[in-house]
Amino acid sequence: MHCAVLPFLLAALPALDGIAGEWVHVGLLFAVVPVAVWALVSGARKHGQWIWTAVGSVGIAALLLAHPLEHAMNSEAVGTVGTVLGALIVAVAHIGNHRRCTDH
Repeated sequence: MHCAVLPFLLAALPALDGIAGEWVHVGLLFAVVPVAVWALVSGARKHGQWIWTAVGSVGIAALLLAHPLEHAMNSEAVGTVGTVLGALIVAVAHIGNHRRCTDH
């Protein structure tokens, strides 16, 4: 069921951003960061290669810095680019980590 509902929730995020603003970003970070760290560290413990955890850490850092930098530089583009870049880096790290886990 959650797999069917998730696309609709993701599609609704822009509307939530207009209503909740910064809280949406902060709430997602509190949900995403611990799960990403757990998944990357668990995988590294399984296959013994920590490179994907390091790559994922760079993506997580970008996600964590995107919002404060957006406000510090007064540029929504900075926040958007940082968030998208960070998410892509974390996704690449998860794919690499998963491939290593399935190799072992």
